[in-house]
Amino acid sequence: MATDHMLAESIGSTAADVRDALIRINDELKQLGVAPSDRDAIEVVLAECMNNVVEHAYCERPGSRFELKLHLCADNLFCRVEDDGKPMPGLALPAGKTHNLSVDLSDLPEGGFGWFLIRELTSDLRYARERDRNNLIFQIPLNHGEG
Repeated sequence: MATDHMLAESIGSTAADVRDALIRINDELKQLGVAPSDRDAIEVVLAECMNNVVEHAYCERPGSRFELKLHLCADNLFCRVEDDGKPMPGLALPAGKTHNLSVDLSDLPEGGFGWFLIRELTSDLRYARERDRNNLIFQIPLNHGEG
């Protein structure tokens, strides 16, 4: 696997822009030799983070952009997501609670799993609002295809 690789993306504020960026990032990580299981974890985390920007920071208004910076090292992918949308409520990361899944199908929550997944798949997760910009910083540990 190639390491010490930087990738920067400026992404539009629509779901289609996020999907296109995820495809480009996955293709590049594949070319760099990142294991499929690591790419899957990266895709889940980045999709959740970027969709949160589109849905909550920009309230699904097209025409804005946000920045994604990735730094691939031997055992981690360092990530930074920056946007100038609405701040996180209370200027803090959501808790990412688990849900009771042993209920009737009709009683299952529709959403709310994103922050739980982000917290489970990342380390050193931090959020700050600086100069009217949201900054989400985290690492994704790489297992190199190991369980």
